[in-house]
Amino acid sequence: MKHISFRRVASGVAVVALAAATMAVSGGAAQAAPGDFNDPLPSSFTPAAGSNLVSPTVTASQGCPTGSATVVGLIYGGTLPVDGQLISNPSNNPPATSFSYQTSLSFQDAFSDAGISTIPAGVYSLKTQCQDIGGNNVRVYSAFVNFASATAYNTSQVATTTTLTVTPPSSATLAVTLNAAVAPASAGSVQFFDGATSLGTDNAAPFTATTASNTEGATKNYSAVFTSSDAATLGSTGSVTYTIPGFTGVQATYNLTTSVAGGALTLTIANPNVALGALVYDSATGKLVSSGGSLNAATLIDLRAANPGWNVSGQTSNFAGGGDVINGANLGWIPSVISVEDGMTVVAGASVAGAGGVAPGDPSVAGLKTSRTLASAAAGFGRGTAQLGGTVQLSAPTSTSAASYSATLTLTAI
Repeated sequence: MKHISFRRVASGVAVVALAAATMAVSGGAAQAAPGDFNDPLPSSFTPAAGSNLVSPTVTASQGCPTGSATVVGLIYGGTLPVDGQLISNPSNNPPATSFSYQTSLSFQDAFSDAGISTIPAGVYSLKTQCQDIGGNNVRVYSAFVNFASATAYNTSQVATTTTLTVTPPSSATLAVTLNAAVAPASAGSVQFFDGATSLGTDNAAPFTATTASNTEGATKNYSAVFTSSDAATLGSTGSVTYTIPGFTGVQATYNLTTSVAGGALTLTIANPNVALGALVYDSATGKLVSSGGSLNAATLIDLRAANPGWNVSGQTSNFAGGGDVINGANLGWIPSVISVEDGMTVVAGASVAGAGGVAPGDPSVAGLKTSRTLASAAAGFGRGTAQLGGTVQLSAPTSTSAASYSATLTLTAI
């Protein structure tokens, strides 16, 4: 193996070298692959990892072919000029056999000459270009360099993962669409297969392919093979076993709209009449006690948009009849919640005992003589319809006159 030396030249000479490289790009397309600009032969360099200040030593395995007048090193990629940035000045009479050389510039110097003070992270190509006397490429070698940061590079290849998914049939032919996602996102191509049969190649993301007609119930072994266009990135394969479903038809949709207007809080009782049963003597208490009665359902409807919650309370008047009075404090109740709509949370009020047969003029505030809660709902849980009820029981002193008595139990919702 021969070793050739490059020397750093003045910026004016570097411009000439770049111009030659420009001609090499345009002329390179006429060369036969492999070894042309777009299909270069592999080269290597040492050290395989290092800092941005390294001037690497590059090895070209086959040398330059007959007709080569010079060899030059340029680096490509990222925000560097599309025609490449000089990293090794031209050297005359390059060897025809394997040779190596140390670049005239470090990576940092090459980027700085391009007006880039900090090397952007990314993958770059270091190309060794054998050129004829007219500056046309006659053979090109390439090696990749991966700058993980602005100050450190390596030549490790990046692994990829290809994930293959299948979009179900959209027509009566039962053709399906294959979708391949490559991570990390990388330039290259994906070839799709049905078993060993190629379904075609997609050269740009998003990578897709559509199958021909299929048979319902057929089991397919689809695969997607990613080939990277960048030597720094490894290829990968994704596969999936898929059973062709039946065609489910096509769909069209309507957009339905409606609205609900905010309403009011209402409370109604369909049947307000409640019979408590006759008051009879109770030897255990020495008072007249009724057998009790059930409150018919009271229906509360809350249509208020703010859904502030509510409270229903009840308060009774005194019972009057035959010129006599039974104190309303003697009436007690056990509230209950009969039913509520979904989304509502309604809590029945506490049981309230009557005063136990106090006289008509007694100032007691026991029982339902004072407003008591029948049921309540907290804010956010009261909108809808609820049915409320309960049982009531009355007692009276034995001195109460024989007569029919009545009172008014008023429910208030707020």
